[in-house]
Amino acid sequence: MVPVSLEAVLGSTKDGYWQCDIAAGRVFASSRLRELLGYPPAPQGHVEAVRFPDLDQVHPDDRVRVARDFEQMVARRQSDLTHEYRLRTGGGGWLWVQGRTRVLEWDPNDRPRLMCGWVSDTSRRRLLEQALGTLLEKRSSASLYDLLQEAALQLTKVLGVRFAHIGRISPGGGKLRTLVVIRDGAIADNYEYSLRGSPCEVTVRESICAYPRGVQALFPEDRGLARLNVESYLGIVLRSRRNEAIGILAAMHDQPLERSEIPEALITLLAERLARELELEETENALERQMVQSHSMLEHAVDGLGLLKEHCDSAGRLVDLEWMVVNRALAGHLGDDCGNLIGQKLRGRNNCCEEALFEMVIALDSQSVVDRQLPHPNGRWYQLRVYRQAPGIVGVTSSDITERRAAEQAIQASERWLRGMMANLSQAALVLDTNGVVRFANRAVLDLVGGTEQDVLGVNWFERFLPLDERLRVGAVLSEVGGLANCPPHGTNRVVRLNGEERLVEWDLHQLPAPSGQVEAIAAIGRDITDARRLEERARLAQRMDAVGRLAGGVAHDFNNLLTVINGYVRMAIAKSASEAVRGYLEEIERAGAKAADLTRQLLALSRKQVMQARDFEAHKIVRAMEPLLARLLGPGIFLDLELAASNDWVHFDPNAIEQVLLTLGARAREVAHEGGAVKLSTACVTGPQAVQGGVLPEGGYLRLRFEDDGEGMTSDSISRLFEPFSDVTGGLRPGLELATVYGVLSQGGGGVNVESGDWGSRFDLYFRSAPPKPSPHPVAARSRLATGAATVLLVEDQDQVRAFAADALKEAGIQVVAVADAAT
Repeated sequence: MVPVSLEAVLGSTKDGYWQCDIAAGRVFASSRLRELLGYPPAPQGHVEAVRFPDLDQVHPDDRVRVARDFEQMVARRQSDLTHEYRLRTGGGGWLWVQGRTRVLEWDPNDRPRLMCGWVSDTSRRRLLEQALGTLLEKRSSASLYDLLQEAALQLTKVLGVRFAHIGRISPGGGKLRTLVVIRDGAIADNYEYSLRGSPCEVTVRESICAYPRGVQALFPEDRGLARLNVESYLGIVLRSRRNEAIGILAAMHDQPLERSEIPEALITLLAERLARELELEETENALERQMVQSHSMLEHAVDGLGLLKEHCDSAGRLVDLEWMVVNRALAGHLGDDCGNLIGQKLRGRNNCCEEALFEMVIALDSQSVVDRQLPHPNGRWYQLRVYRQAPGIVGVTSSDITERRAAEQAIQASERWLRGMMANLSQAALVLDTNGVVRFANRAVLDLVGGTEQDVLGVNWFERFLPLDERLRVGAVLSEVGGLANCPPHGTNRVVRLNGEERLVEWDLHQLPAPSGQVEAIAAIGRDITDARRLEERARLAQRMDAVGRLAGGVAHDFNNLLTVINGYVRMAIAKSASEAVRGYLEEIERAGAKAADLTRQLLALSRKQVMQARDFEAHKIVRAMEPLLARLLGPGIFLDLELAASNDWVHFDPNAIEQVLLTLGARAREVAHEGGAVKLSTACVTGPQAVQGGVLPEGGYLRLRFEDDGEGMTSDSISRLFEPFSDVTGGLRPGLELATVYGVLSQGGGGVNVESGDWGSRFDLYFRSAPPKPSPHPVAARSRLATGAATVLLVEDQDQVRAFAADALKEAGIQVVAVADAAT
């Protein structure tokens, strides 16, 4: 069944081998297996007839478990099975073994046909585990060192080694100081050695370390191994609950030590038990040191500390208190000595502080802590506190607060003076905590927001009184500097009154630190600069418009001279032209010249140096007439929609100016609108007052012409600077006078403009003064003719071209002309 050569090999191993042919009912047992079980050697190649599995050879307590393991292996068709159980020996005893079974062949019914297995003797390890388990279950000895000695002795016995030690690692981690040393079953002297180059150094790093043989060759620097002629080593680190290496448990022998004979799990448990004991000792030592330090601190503390024992009658009522602990400071506060107080009772000592203490302890029945400030006959003030330390025990603390009380009173007086001063301050005074909650507000703040103290105090200032955009802006600034505690010293923001009105306030900010040095509040002094800022804006706008007016006046004068020449010669050419086609061209030039003259008048109107040619007309006609031009201006990708629904579209305004306003807004809409966007013009009749840029329109009737686009919106800051001359926020238009002219002509014509914008686009509301409706006139165009006749005219004109045109026109009318550049000529 088994070749002779294989049987020879099996005989050289420490484990027993068996092989079973279940179908034939034959089993082969190696000589080593027979030796382990205490049976005599069998003839070479001997095979016995046996049934499988033969549970009669298994200990009765293990049979059910072994049978169950085998059946589960078969049911799951597993090829390998490892379990531990007891086998009967030849002498009738029982031997703990570890069996490793393997199925070599399966029959057609999925049952094992050919099997083999190895059997290892684990009885020694079982005995070791039992011995160490007994040690682990024992309660600690009278001292830590008794427990350590017993543990080291048991370790040498169960492992069969000569040497063992248990040591504590030094705080630096470089050395080990032994606490117990065992040599040949006896206690030896302790010693200290360096971990460097020793197997204990590896143990600290790897937690558990075993060298079954040759440890001296692996660690030649460790002279202690050579001195003891150590061949094998087993070490395990002792770790604290914080996983810090605090000690080492090590066993050594001068013979090889098989790793399979070492119960590592139980030794690990033993190491954990010893580590807890070492930690406990260290904790007790630390506690003792702390008690000594605490007692020293108690005696030298500036504040008074003490303990009182309660004395109660049979009904449980407090009748007296007895001093158990009193430090020097408390005794001094009570005007006595520590030695005199300890053991003394409070009642009957005629000490005002002790009488107050008794009353405070009575009050403890309804409170957890009782505080009281008491004056002493010596003129000092003390703060006493009593609390329940334990059942029947009351803790007492005392502090000399004389200087603190005086300082607090001075601070309170100063605070009252400061609050009174700030309450009547004409400027807004606020105190905010670092979360923005109002802790103080004077009358000026209440006037600023239009509310009462109940509306302001305890309210988050930023969330209640700042508009959303200001909250976002201020929040961004504070996030950059690290919060309100690091706010800049100055700032300006809009404040929303309770009625919804916004005011612009300029703040001076100051940090208020706590005694710890951390900022706990912010003081703010604010000035309402809304009206001042409006006046400044009006002054700046007036200055700019004045500058534009001066520029426009100069340009318009020269431009008018040129237009005079152009328009004059065109009229003369029309009068003399015989060709209808040429006359048509010249008439177009004449109309263009007339519009150029109108634009010049608008420039003069911007500076209010030219009276606008206002008249009553129907605005709808002007808008409809502008529709083709606006559509071409916007382009094919933008839809133009007219909703002219006003019941009365008669206005008193300059019609040329309204055309220019619509062209300017159309040019802007073309730049900001998206492909496929829309522009909408609508009208409505409204009455004043109406809010517009730069003020409010007075009472009266107005036609509102609304110009809307769905392009990119504008911020409030951009809107505020939109109508400034040469502004850089014109919404796509190049910086210039276009939008400034819109504002100027509307304002001069008695109307105004208001702008709103957002994600949805922009809306321009143009207001024109309404006029009473009247029948539409049908004027007949007529040309004026110059009077003719014999005359001589002296023509004085410094512009050469204008002088030449005027002379030609007069000569055309049959008038003699003497043309000179100036009167002196």
